[in-house]
Amino acid sequence: MAQPPNLRDVRTLVIDDEFSVRAVLSKTLTEWGARVSEVHAGARGIAELTRARDAGLPFELIFVDSTMAV
Repeated sequence: MAQPPNLRDVRTLVIDDEFSVRAVLSKTLTEWGARVSEVHAGARGIAELTRARDAGLPFELIFVDSTMAV
């Protein structure tokens, strides 16, 4: 069996409007060591990206639902 990826302390943002998708993805990423933040809407995602950048702690990995309504 392949080893899981090492995402230790990788700042990760999950943007998805489906709670179940966010929950599964966040749980998996956290198990792999990532520091996960999640939001349920695109506008909130942009706000979170901006906040993190302005704080000097930009996200290194971002997952975005490509079929999410605007």
